[in-house]
Amino acid sequence: TIHVTDTVAVTGTFITPVGSGVTVQPTDPTTGGTPVSLTFSSVTQAGTTTVVTGTSGPTPPSGFVLGTPPTYYNLSTTAAFTPPILVCINYTGISFGISGPQLFHFEGTAWVNVTISIDTVNHIVCGSVSSLSPFALFRSTTPVLAWTAPAAITYGSALGSGQLDASANVPGIFVYTPAAGTVLPVGNGQTLSVMFTPTDAVDYTTDKVCPLDRKSTRL
Repeated sequence: TIHVTDTVAVTGTFITPVGSGVTVQPTDPTTGGTPVSLTFSSVTQAGTTTVVTGTSGPTPPSGFVLGTPPTYYNLSTTAAFTPPILVCINYTGISFGISGPQLFHFEGTAWVNVTISIDTVNHIVCGSVSSLSPFALFRSTTPVLAWTAPAAITYGSALGSGQLDASANVPGIFVYTPAAGTVLPVGNGQTLSVMFTPTDAVDYTTDKVCPLDRKSTRL
């Protein structure tokens, strides 16, 4: 948690002054823009903070891909500071599809998801870190599925929309097993499953199994 007691905003420059809640927006020499803002919890010795964007960097973690165009953010500072640092990236002009981006920080030899907030209206994603190094925005290749376990049904009732009602955060087709209209045999703890095929089957793939705990009651 970052407690801001005295904010010093220095926009469009590399200077990082001493103070609490110091916010800087260094200019990216690659694009001439200021896509990143950094808020230092406390700066104890002034220095300079820089950002350089590029298209190459460490390979994304399994299950994630870069946006279009691919963009890495190399952040560094010579200032002495007390963590944490709030890093916010404006991803306007970079496409991540429906699922949106998440902020990753390369720590040691691996990417770490440091995302704490995503503003899809203003295209800003923020994360909290204790050090600086390469950052990148990745999107997940696994859709987020939601499927609540259905309530008990009475023996003889056919499966329908009350049970087969899974949803996803990306467009696609749901195929249920057993299918709609099936009358399950007597017995508790029976299983329904669904295979979800996203419309964008190149970038997304997943399936989900959901148990149906059913009280079989003969009428």
